[in-house]
Amino acid sequence: TQKTIDAKISILNYYCISMYDLKSLSPNLMVENVEKAIEFYQNILGFKVTSSVPLGRDPKILQWCSMRLGDVEIMLHLRENLEEELPALKDIKISASLTFFIDVENLNELYEKVKDKVEIVQDLHNTFYGTTEFAIKDLGGYILTFAESISK
Repeated sequence: TQKTIDAKISILNYYCISMYDLKSLSPNLMVENVEKAIEFYQNILGFKVTSSVPLGRDPKILQWCSMRLGDVEIMLHLRENLEEELPALKDIKISASLTFFIDVENLNELYEKVKDKVEIVQDLHNTFYGTTEFAIKDLGGYILTFAESISK
């Protein structure tokens, strides 16, 4: 019954969440070229670089950067560096087996800005759960879904 399910969720929440508090979640995307990925996120979506780490002595070639737009942060990490840091990622194909769901204000404005510059994998539509959304694919194959509540 729903009452039993609610009780089990309540118990799980008590034991799992009450011990610590999560502060944020920032995806760290493995990319072949940090500079090209920056161009995509900066020029098409409007993200700004907030910090970066050069690869070796040349400050123009980056191994990692953090970007932000509003409250959303992403990190872009050069494949060779990330594989060295996390050997479990060695030889894994860069692609999405997940999607990034991003809550947006003025969704139609964003859609008009990017629709002719990106690969749209799901066009603008209303969902059964009360949002209008669309999804795009970035240069590495990661899928970004942008959504706005219909009640706004």
